[in-house]
Amino acid sequence: MSEALNTSHSHANSRDSDDAFTTVNGGEIRRPTEALKFEDFGSKIAELGLSGNSPKERAEQLRHMGVEEIAGLLDELNMGLQGSDETLLSSGTMKVGDITMIPVEHRYDVFETVANIIKQAPADTNPARIGDALGLAVVMLHPFKDGNGRTARAIGYVFQPDFDTSDQVEDIAFYAQSREALRDNGGGFTPLGYVPRMPEGRDQSNPSDVIEYFQALLGNNGDAEYTGTYGSSTKKI
Repeated sequence: MSEALNTSHSHANSRDSDDAFTTVNGGEIRRPTEALKFEDFGSKIAELGLSGNSPKERAEQLRHMGVEEIAGLLDELNMGLQGSDETLLSSGTMKVGDITMIPVEHRYDVFETVANIIKQAPADTNPARIGDALGLAVVMLHPFKDGNGRTARAIGYVFQPDFDTSDQVEDIAFYAQSREALRDNGGGFTPLGYVPRMPEGRDQSNPSDVIEYFQALLGNNGDAEYTGTYGSSTKKI
């Protein structure tokens, strides 16, 4: 995501043309390329710095990544899933339904703070909670023109135990589909998404409220509620 924060897979694999196109959600893919193949998902994640053989090892690797590296990982993952040869970072403040996200001028600063909260989570934090925090960060900051939900579901899966099983390709082929494909496959109107449950009076567009939410999500005091793609994981192992 880098400082550019201030600035479909469902179609891309079958495209024979290099012509720009617009996704069903209105995101313009100006430089389309072949989308990341689901069978290559594990090797791509390893290439981006998370090569550990267990969720715990990958969580430890994440702790040693710089904020810019984490931003790059999410950006590259979004580009791969969307089939874009250039970043799809949005230059404006995003809105989902009636919810306004973090103003674009604060987006990177909030991301930097949240990334450090994730990196500095207590050593006994459940790796699945780390993955859920990354997924929630993508959803709440909504930095991309398109594919925020599938990027969140994909990065969350990296810290699930099933990532290290023979089910990986089948699982990610399901979870990293576009929202429309998930709905078509029986996922419901709001399929399997990460949904934060912020306390009453807190606002998802307020940087301080969002930072406070992640402090509760991963810190030793209190907790934060959410609906997760893979359930709401416990905070501790």
